[in-house]
Amino acid sequence: MRKAVSFNPDVDIQKFISEFVCDTQQTVDVSRMQENIRSYKSLEQEADVLKDRIALLERIVTDHQTFETHRQNEILYSFLVDRARVDIKLTTSAGEKDKATDYSAQLTILNDTLAKETERQSKLQDERNIMQANLLSNKEALILENLQSQISEKKQLITTLHGNFSRTSALLSKSIASWRININGFIQKIQGTDTSSLDPILTTRVHDLIADGQQLYAKLETLGYTDAASILAVGESGLIYYATSADAIRMQCSALLSRFSEEQQKVADNRKGLLTEQESLESGVYRFPQDVLDLKEAVMGRLHTKTGSSVKVVVVAEAAELRDKRWRNVIEGYLNTQKFYLIVPPEHFDIALRVYDDIKRQRSIYNTGIVDIEKLQRINPIAEPGSLAEELVTDNPNVRLFLDFTLGRVKKCDRVGDLRRHRTAITDDGMLYQNFVVRAMNPDRWAKPAIGQGAIRQRLEDVKREIKELTDIIAVCASVKNAFQSGNTLMILSESDATQTVTAAENVGQIPAIEQEVILLNKNVESVDKSAVEAIRERIESLDQQLRTLYKQIDEQKNECITIKERLRVCLEETIPRISKELEMMGFELSEKYEAEWLQNTGNTRYQREILSRGNAVDIERAFPRELSRSINSKTSSWDGVRNLRRQYNDKYIMGYDIEAVSNGTYDNAWIELSDIKLPEYLISIADARSKAFEQFQEDFLSRLQYNIKDARRQIDGLNSALSGSSFGEDTYRFLIIPKQEYKRYYDMIVDPMLLEGGYNLLSDQFNAKYKDEIAELFAIITNEGTGSKAQERDDYDKRVQAFTDYRTYLSFDLEVINREGESQRLSKTLGKKSGGETQTPFYIAVLASFAQLYRIGRDKTANTSRIILFDEAFSKMDGERIVRSVELLREFNFQVVLSAPPDKIGDIATLVDRNLCVLRVGKRACVRSFDPRKLEELDYE
Repeated sequence: MRKAVSFNPDVDIQKFISEFVCDTQQTVDVSRMQENIRSYKSLEQEADVLKDRIALLERIVTDHQTFETHRQNEILYSFLVDRARVDIKLTTSAGEKDKATDYSAQLTILNDTLAKETERQSKLQDERNIMQANLLSNKEALILENLQSQISEKKQLITTLHGNFSRTSALLSKSIASWRININGFIQKIQGTDTSSLDPILTTRVHDLIADGQQLYAKLETLGYTDAASILAVGESGLIYYATSADAIRMQCSALLSRFSEEQQKVADNRKGLLTEQESLESGVYRFPQDVLDLKEAVMGRLHTKTGSSVKVVVVAEAAELRDKRWRNVIEGYLNTQKFYLIVPPEHFDIALRVYDDIKRQRSIYNTGIVDIEKLQRINPIAEPGSLAEELVTDNPNVRLFLDFTLGRVKKCDRVGDLRRHRTAITDDGMLYQNFVVRAMNPDRWAKPAIGQGAIRQRLEDVKREIKELTDIIAVCASVKNAFQSGNTLMILSESDATQTVTAAENVGQIPAIEQEVILLNKNVESVDKSAVEAIRERIESLDQQLRTLYKQIDEQKNECITIKERLRVCLEETIPRISKELEMMGFELSEKYEAEWLQNTGNTRYQREILSRGNAVDIERAFPRELSRSINSKTSSWDGVRNLRRQYNDKYIMGYDIEAVSNGTYDNAWIELSDIKLPEYLISIADARSKAFEQFQEDFLSRLQYNIKDARRQIDGLNSALSGSSFGEDTYRFLIIPKQEYKRYYDMIVDPMLLEGGYNLLSDQFNAKYKDEIAELFAIITNEGTGSKAQERDDYDKRVQAFTDYRTYLSFDLEVINREGESQRLSKTLGKKSGGETQTPFYIAVLASFAQLYRIGRDKTANTSRIILFDEAFSKMDGERIVRSVELLREFNFQVVLSAPPDKIGDIATLVDRNLCVLRVGKRACVRSFDPRKLEELDYE
């Protein structure tokens, strides 16, 4: 069928009117326009890329110009510094040459002076030699020289004897003082210390040393003074005795000091271990021997690995508890190391045995064992009444088995006399009868109780007591060590020192006789006539004084001459040649470093200007290094920026230009080529493509949409004109066509009069400025197919283009119902809410309008076509008045209508139509009868 529609109260009236009432002839084909727009957009994108390239190149050119400026400044400042240093070096060279000239003049003067002074020295020396010869030949002089020589020797001997005695007696005095002070000091300190807690052997050694010290101290009282007589009274053997005794005490103090240091460290280590054990005991954990813990940990670890779960391994001592502490000591002592045996489940004994065998030597595990519970279970030992096993309780059956086996036959006895009544018996104080032998157990066996919680309490008390005892012993050791420090510092007096001391005391007794000899020699000197001798000596002394002064002056002048000669040599052979070579090298470097033309036009000119401004090369050399450093830093920074921009350009645009080239010619040429040639060409092409794209956009898109919108309005206006004279009851109807609000700005552009009036188009500045955003968005919608390749993206694009090229997207359609009071309601708002008749009437009007559009009623005056309409269940929910108005409207449009109506509507319709046919059904047969409500006609059965 050309057109058919079913009545549905929930129909979308907007969609119904736009699809069935309005009919447009022009389609909007954007395919050709899309290509032009894409071409235009592609050119614009390429132009944007080109602009980006030009902008980046422009930055490179600008930054390189900045770099070049800093580089030229670096060259200029470097030249100014280099040239100033050349001039400074020239000045230095001239100064060195002046120095050489001065040194030569000074040498000439010094040589003349030296010649005169040497001649004078020779004359004075000759005179002195003559006077010395006269003195040697004088008899009185020879006598005086002999006497004075003897006097000098005697005085020297007296001084030597006094010095030897003073030295040796001082050493003796110092030694005696050291012995007295230090021996008395360590005796007093030790006597004030209680040493009863120490090892008896050490105590005996300490007391013996005190006795030796007291004996030596008493004997030192007899050596009260260190004068010669006292020393000689003691004698060499006495001094050696004192020295040997003191050294023996010193050595004993040193040995005991070392021994007590060891003892103190040993006690401190024991105390540290006890403190750790105390901490463990206070937390309720008994510290078993380390080899027991090592074996237990190794067995548990291996069993966990083998079984995948924790297996309980216990020590006998931790799994048992004592009933009566009376029997604690003997049980601890009898079990001894057996209380540290490990109890493992019998099924795991073999694994535990292998672990023990693997680690026994590696970890030195010898004082524990692993009980074979499986074999004990076979024996099934039972404890005898009155045995030690009764004094131990445990909730571990394996531990119970071991205790019954070990202690179940050891009988408890109250008296020693009862021991022989049993094969194995013991008393509570440790008397043991076993294997027909009675013996007392060593108390050390129960010194550290380990069985049960009571052992922890007992051991904690013992540990605290032992810590206190060890702390006292450490204090005693420290006090004794302090005392022995004094004895260890006793001064040593060797046998040689003692012998020298006695000898010096003996020799000092010879001094009075020697002094008498000196007095006698002085008297002999006074008896000799000394006048002639003294005159000669005075002259010789005068000459010697002059010669010494002259020798000194000559030496100073010679030294000065040597110094000046060396300075002159350095100037002529080293400094001046070196400076000349440096100047030659500096000149060569200047010619190599700077171009001749630049030197002539720029460098030298600027240097002369700086010389006139600053006055000298030193100030220039001092002023420009800072500027040079700044220029170098700026140049380096600028160069890094240029290189980074070049690298960015090469990477972004896949170019192979050399980023390290100092010259920027390649990038300059690229910038000029792109900005002056390629970009203008692109802009011209873009303008042309833009003009064509906008022209097509206006013709193929906007104009067609504008035509379709106007045509739809014309059709709606025609329908409204036809409906204007018809009313249905109290209601009249009118079709509405209005812009959709969400597309209003696009609608305004499409129907804007500027596109039809006044010569405006899309390229007009006024129109483009007004709708710039809308044009850009529509361009994007039409041309943007998406970057993905998925079918969903392409479908979305097709739907988007189809929507924006359909004029109905921009319009909203509705049917307005107006009552007698002029109040209006839109069918889109009331459809489905009113009664059937109220809803069906506007629906029929919309359907008739649709067929009027289909048959082009009113648009083609020459058209005389068939206008057939078929209605099924016609006017089923209308009242009679509405049916009359509907049929009149059908006749007004000249429709050829076939109505199929239910029997209850025959009365309303039969009189309004041209012919009535009634279909009758009887069983499987049907017949049709034509009738006139005013005249019935019968038809034959078919």
